Amino acid sequence: MKKPYNEIWIENLQVQRICEGWLSKKLITPQQNDLAKIAFPQDFYLPGIFVRIGLFIFAMMGCSFFTGFISLFFIKSNSNTFIPVSLLSAIVFSFT
Repeated sequence: MKKPYNEIWIENLQVQRICEGWLSKKLITPQQNDLAKIAFPQDFYLPGIFVRIGLFIFAMMGCSFFTGFISLFFIKSNSNTFIPVSLLSAIVFSFT
């Protein structure tokens, strides 16, 4: 089965994280850590902090719009449907 990502990059990313942990525990030198990064490269796109914050805000807005859209179906039927719709949306958003 074809994967949408390179599995070797994931393994290399794990090796780099292990080396960072070892560096923080002073088990390896910074030069050895640099050599590990060269020996185990990973080419994933990792966005900056501002892009991550923006994506989080837009995702939360999308979830809110979806919950509002679903609640429109129940607005006239019963006034006590806000809590079940909110709980259902929270459960769905928690697992996605």
